[in-house]
Amino acid sequence: MLPEWMLIGSVLGFLMLVIWIGRVTSKWIESSSDFFVSGREVSLFINACAIGGIGLSASVVAAMPMFSITLGFWPSFLFYGSMWAVAIIIYGATIGGFIRRTGAYTISEWMGMRLSTKTRVICAMCQILGTVSVMAANIAGISAVLVPITGYPYALNVVAITGTFLLYTILGGMWAVTIVDVAHIVIGMPAYYIVIAQLLEKTNFLASLPGADWRLFSLTGHLPLFNFTFPSLITMTLTWLVFVFGSQYYWIRLTSARSERGAIGGAVWGGLGAIIFIMGPLALVGLFALALVPGQWPPAQAWGLLVGKILSPVMAVWMIVAILGASMSTASTALMGTSSTAMRDFYQRFMRPNATPQELVVPSRIAVLLAGVLTCLLAVFYPGGAAWLLAVAAAWFGPPAVILLLSIHWPRITPTGSFAGIVIGLVATVAWQLGPYWQTTMHMIWMAVGVTLAVTVLVSLATSGELNRPVTKVEMTEQHIKLMTLLRQGRTTLGAIVDGMKIDGERIYHLLRGLIAWEYVQQHGKTGLAQVTFGLTPSGQSALPPMTDEERQAAAFELTPADMAILKHIAATQEFNAAALSQASGVAIGDMNQHITHLVTHDCLVESGLWRRQVKLSPKGMDLVKKLCPM
Repeated sequence: MLPEWMLIGSVLGFLMLVIWIGRVTSKWIESSSDFFVSGREVSLFINACAIGGIGLSASVVAAMPMFSITLGFWPSFLFYGSMWAVAIIIYGATIGGFIRRTGAYTISEWMGMRLSTKTRVICAMCQILGTVSVMAANIAGISAVLVPITGYPYALNVVAITGTFLLYTILGGMWAVTIVDVAHIVIGMPAYYIVIAQLLEKTNFLASLPGADWRLFSLTGHLPLFNFTFPSLITMTLTWLVFVFGSQYYWIRLTSARSERGAIGGAVWGGLGAIIFIMGPLALVGLFALALVPGQWPPAQAWGLLVGKILSPVMAVWMIVAILGASMSTASTALMGTSSTAMRDFYQRFMRPNATPQELVVPSRIAVLLAGVLTCLLAVFYPGGAAWLLAVAAAWFGPPAVILLLSIHWPRITPTGSFAGIVIGLVATVAWQLGPYWQTTMHMIWMAVGVTLAVTVLVSLATSGELNRPVTKVEMTEQHIKLMTLLRQGRTTLGAIVDGMKIDGERIYHLLRGLIAWEYVQQHGKTGLAQVTFGLTPSGQSALPPMTDEERQAAAFELTPADMAILKHIAATQEFNAAALSQASGVAIGDMNQHITHLVTHDCLVESGLWRRQVKLSPKGMDLVKKLCPM
């Protein structure tokens, strides 16, 4: 048993650090955008660290040493840990830019935009149940590991860990979560490398391993390649792809990025970093435990036994703090996924559709609290433990992953087809999981993907007439005018429109469909990035009120007078201060980020800053100031 004073002191020190982070970042929260997506300010580097750090989550830390023992080093390193990272890389490279360009806070919100409200509701239910299961799995995993090390009851560990990450998440939202993610990388990564270096010094590692030949040098070890059960190569691959593509957990990470480049690069570099720096040490932990811990013991306890019995007290406590931080940061990201879905897809969509982002901050914090309480109860009372909770999450994420990819790449998907596919796929998956065959014949993830795909495609083809259904014409409203004005100002992506309108994305998409039917707006395409990019037609230009001379001058460069005022102030002061910019330009502080993002996108500003965004004028921006705003 570790010295109690050392363990308690170190853990309390870490808990005080993350609570302090929550307190500091609470001052950055002025709207629901700040709370849920960090004001879309997260830099590429920080996003990469946060995404890559998910590889140190409690579920992965517990599973990889176990698989190294039961399956072999290479199956654990390549086909479990690294396959997750490859799924992240594919996710960012294929749809990372699309996610950022939609402006949708949630996968479900995009479903409502592209398909229908009923598809959105079912998808939101899947996301809430799935992300709560992920949270509970991480909390259950770390709490079970800590029981033999700390001597404290399992339920007490669950309550203490949940209470702490709830506190800093409620205070600082996604800002706090992001900074804690980076903090746990800084604290945790050195511990693993120091431990491995120390253990390599004290043992003839390769010679002492029973069966070292196949464990280290056989590509597949004991892992089947093409079985439909879990674990096997193809089932692991499909599970991770579905888990990543179908989860709000990863969507909200990319939609928080400063730009499309930040969303894509954060995922790609985060995945590569996890493969290079994280997965190898985690797989080696299982082999060290096998070589150094005497007696027979369950492989799932490899990490805890190595820490509790082999390491020095200082290194053991350091490793415990590292895994505690990883578990909390991973669970808190899932918590933001759950609460953002509850807020955006239910509360704001149906109860307060006209609420301002500032009015949604307190309800957002309440949503976080309720989700955390549900997670705590599930982690304590769910009978299957962490492994079953992750299996449940995979079942919930399967149908949304299929519908998401079809909605992006297949223009013939229909609202009825998507709804039928997600409902029938979900029912089939859960029913299959309740039976005995998912362990012996076919893992539930194959049922989720196969049934959802088949039903969605067949029903969509049968209901293809929905795609040509005429849009009911209504009177032009102030919202139509505001949306068209944004397009005239160069805000041509769906994300820019969502940030400019500050209303639910589904409502914006319906406005756009009406404007397209009136031939005031044109959509650039039906798939990929083109379907979330729009422009005014000549008729749309004519339908708007005439521009002033000042507006016309700025519009020639796809800017507004407010954009030009921001550029002029930055040119004059050589600093980026939101309060001063707001006063000089007349733009509310809560609206500042959308203007800054637009100016960066149009190469008028150059952004920097590790945490909060900093900007300075580009050569193009300086030329515009000289032309349009002479000093």
